[in-house]
Amino acid sequence: MADKKQGRCVIVCASPEADIDYLKRFVRGDDYIICCDAGYSFVRDAKIVPDLIVGDFDSYTGLVPSDVE
Repeated sequence: MADKKQGRCVIVCASPEADIDYLKRFVRGDDYIICCDAGYSFVRDAKIVPDLIVGDFDSYTGLVPSDVE
């Protein structure tokens, strides 16, 4: 688990209104990023590495990185 003591916990879920540019501006380097299902797609597209990916993956069909919890 990453040691991010000063940041926030940001949970990214799938949404048809997702704004990748907003996500890039909103997420800080010390945030703990949790992706839910297809929320990982948005984080990946924003070039952000999540700390945790959770879900049953019914809305995400791509590969899940092996180096993320």
